[in-house]
Amino acid sequence: MLLRAVMLLLLPVYTKYLSPSDFGNFQFVVACTAFAKLLINLGLTTSFWKFYTKEGEHNGRVLVNIIFCQLTMGLFFLAIGYFVHALFIPRSDLFVFMLILLAGEVLGIFYDTTLLLLRAHDQPIKYLIVALSYALVFFASSLVLIVVLQQNYGGAIYAYSAAYAFMGLVLYMFLRRKFRGSFDIPLIKEIISYGFPIMLANLAAVIVALSDRPILKLFVDDSELGLYSFGFKLGDIVKILLITPFFLAWNPVRWEIYRNQNGRQIFSNIYKLLFFALSFLGLFVVSCAPLLCLIFASNKDYYEGLAIAPIIGLGSIFYGLYYYNAMGMLFENQTKRIFMVVIAASVVNIALNFILIPVIGMHGAAISSCVSYFVMYVLAVVLSQQCYPVTRNYRFEGGCVGLLIIISASLSVAYSVMIDSFYWLTLVAFSMTGMYLIGWIVSGNIRFIGGLKKISNVWRYRHSI
Repeated sequence: MLLRAVMLLLLPVYTKYLSPSDFGNFQFVVACTAFAKLLINLGLTTSFWKFYTKEGEHNGRVLVNIIFCQLTMGLFFLAIGYFVHALFIPRSDLFVFMLILLAGEVLGIFYDTTLLLLRAHDQPIKYLIVALSYALVFFASSLVLIVVLQQNYGGAIYAYSAAYAFMGLVLYMFLRRKFRGSFDIPLIKEIISYGFPIMLANLAAVIVALSDRPILKLFVDDSELGLYSFGFKLGDIVKILLITPFFLAWNPVRWEIYRNQNGRQIFSNIYKLLFFALSFLGLFVVSCAPLLCLIFASNKDYYEGLAIAPIIGLGSIFYGLYYYNAMGMLFENQTKRIFMVVIAASVVNIALNFILIPVIGMHGAAISSCVSYFVMYVLAVVLSQQCYPVTRNYRFEGGCVGLLIIISASLSVAYSVMIDSFYWLTLVAFSMTGMYLIGWIVSGNIRFIGGLKKISNVWRYRHSI
């Protein structure tokens, strides 16, 4: 989350010193490297939480073997990448940049593991210091390499890699004091067998989130890829500001509610509030996109990317609704169902990308992403209701989703045809968001007094447990 926030703050720098084509290449390299990093991880982040707690006094041995597995995979991928580059694509600068970024992230394993340790030992202050230190190094190195040294998108990649490598090397000295024991083959087999299925699910989730960049690279020019990446950043603010912070706080609370005898009713009441807050505030953030475009785009060449922001924002809303609804499967140990949901969405995403991108370019990629998250949301509702049913109003919920789709599509069209009228665009966007609010109130499913009462009840319950 912090990395995405820093990259958002760097958007004015990127859009001023990088052309849309260069920015597109930068995002393409980042997306491709994310797939490799996920494979290197092997799902061992999940294994960490199971085995590090389970082993107790032998935690150091668990730590040694997890880091060993990840470093081994990282070096293996780097070696394979080097031979592929040398033998088949020796003139590909983009592939070289991928290897440079991947090398930094391999060293950054020590940084990522340190954050896990600090979370495991409930040390939020130290966690914040380490995370902010990385953000500061990344931000400062980006300014130096892009602004001062004029290294173009290569500078953005060098900064990304250097920040990971620097923090990894510094924090290695902290981690080595935690190392205990030696390599344990039976333990390695156990932690990999536990984490590998999770890695596959995470890989499918990354496909939904990032496969559009490589596929766009196949069918459109680098400039359109850059415009898409810029518009995606604007729409993704919904996830950064609303969804990620809420669920970071929500994850431990939901288990406490689950153990309550009235848990189902509490979840139902919270969902009504969450649906309203997420949909309304999500539309509000998307309505601010024209003004945010003026702030973040230092180059008018990027303005065209604004058109996809409402579709990406809508996809983020669907993702938040999916995340909440999927917890029913989690409560009842139906994690295989979650895996199948994400797999289905990734298949839909790839298929739609190949169908729509050749026809309508970056708009097709945005629609594919949004539809994939919608599929995840619908499947999560259906499957969770089978194993952990809660009271809900399907007709009203469906009507609101339909209205969200209509408003988002209308905003996307407006952002395309009124590209030079940012203040009129903002007025139109806020008017449509107001219409959504009025429609919700008139429907009778939320009244201000009743809404405040529900919020008060949830708040009192939270502080009573």
